[in-house]
Amino acid sequence: MTQIDHGSANWDVALNNELEKLDTATTDTGWVPLTLINGFVNQTDQNKTMVRKVGNITFLKIAMTGITANTVCATLPDHFKAGAVGQFLVRTNGGNSFGITIGTDRSILVESSATHPTVATSDYLNGLLIWVA
Repeated sequence: MTQIDHGSANWDVALNNELEKLDTATTDTGWVPLTLINGFVNQTDQNKTMVRKVGNITFLKIAMTGITANTVCATLPDHFKAGAVGQFLVRTNGGNSFGITIGTDRSILVESSATHPTVATSDYLNGLLIWVA
């Protein structure tokens, strides 16, 4: 940051320029709802699957039913590029374990090695996944 000489004229210009740089470094997209595909649906109208990016930190809120293992449930928008493949473990309210893999193509894949690739209609995935990209 620029050193500010409090005795100099127009010191506020330098300060405002530096504050503007900080604001740019911490841009926030706000929560962006994702379009779910392949039979996945939002848990409720109020509890939806959404993504948000604050600076270089990405937050993915998972809240979905209609779960089928080894199926892509959504794709992240362009500006949410994942970088490297990211893998997370989540459980349904019924106790079934699923992996969530964020692909380099921005796909969100729901995976399971369980012998039953579908779960009860009352089961849902709910969690918050966070990564730096």
